[in-house]
Amino acid sequence: MFRYNGTAVKIEVDIPIPEGALDESAKDRLRRDALEAAILRLFDERRISSAEAAQDLGLTRIQFMELTRTRNIPQHDYTSGDLAEDLSDLEKVEQHLPRAGSPR
Repeated sequence: MFRYNGTAVKIEVDIPIPEGALDESAKDRLRRDALEAAILRLFDERRISSAEAAQDLGLTRIQFMELTRTRNIPQHDYTSGDLAEDLSDLEKVEQHLPRAGSPR
């Protein structure tokens, strides 16, 4: 079950697999892998939060952060625009700091 903006949405997918090719254990692994892939995609597209994703996968936030790290999915979107804004803010703060060697 996926949560999006507070409402639950159920997604069903039919995958044709030859009869007898999977035992119950393999079916369970495929279901888990498909759920994980879908949740990671939604998180990567910033459609759900890390808290929602962790909950949907039955993981702690730390476990989810580790999963995204191993899958090379960034936890945060930090753009060059964000960097420029941060540098500008630092320059403004620096103007208000006392110069080295000057009395406080």
